[in-house]
Amino acid sequence: MFKKFSLQIKISLSILIPLLIMLIISNTINVIYVKEASKKLSYKILEESSKGETATLQSFMEDDLYYTIGLGKVIEGFYSDGMTNRNFYETTVYNFFTKLSQRISSIHIAFEPNTLDNDSNYINSLKYSKANGQFNYSVSRSVGTSILESYSDASIFQNDYYVNALKTAEIYITDI
Repeated sequence: MFKKFSLQIKISLSILIPLLIMLIISNTINVIYVKEASKKLSYKILEESSKGETATLQSFMEDDLYYTIGLGKVIEGFYSDGMTNRNFYETTVYNFFTKLSQRISSIHIAFEPNTLDNDSNYINSLKYSKANGQFNYSVSRSVGTSILESYSDASIFQNDYYVNALKTAEIYITDI
């Protein structure tokens, strides 16, 4: 009886062991292929979502660019119409900036020497004395939503971004 039982175990094992080996091999191969397919799918999903995010950011940047180009055209129009009041330009830029998206951190406006009026009249002004009376005005956002106004010194008119923008007559946008 013990021999008969032993023979049944041997037959069962001879059938089960190859089945278990085949099961282990097929599961291992399956895991490898699923892992590889999941990896490729994950990369594809990341790529597509990053394209969407890029398009969204590009849209925001283009919208903000068009708004600032519009401001530039409005300021050119005011100047062409003979507006030379410095406070008017400061108020216009400030009001425009308050309506802009939080994504824009600052706007700077400057006129070439004696463009608005005689800069020597403003050499002793608190606002323009650092720039030898030349008109320049900057608004920026600090932490939160508070808006800061400032005036630059004369060195701003020698910076590459200012000089190159004048030479090329192209818009200059600083790094993000």
